[in-house]
Amino acid sequence: MDLGAEFSKAQGPLTPKQIGQMKSIPYSKAIGSILWPVMVSYLDAAFAVSTLLPYIQNTGPAHWEGVKQIISYLLTTKDQWLT
Repeated sequence: MDLGAEFSKAQGPLTPKQIGQMKSIPYSKAIGSILWPVMVSYLDAAFAVSTLLPYIQNTGPAHWEGVKQIISYLLTTKDQWLT
């Protein structure tokens, strides 16, 4: 997640058009799919996921971008581990 990134309920969709657009985005499935690996192996990303968890019911574009950044981080660091 970007340093200093802040998320709030105010970033959720406001208009019916925005609500319709956000319903097609699999935010809750994405959070669910990254929750277990993050809690078990990527403790550095656990804070980012826990920051985005409260917005499952009122997801906005900023929240979705945060989840995509976490997924990108997990994909780029999957071959790294402690020795």
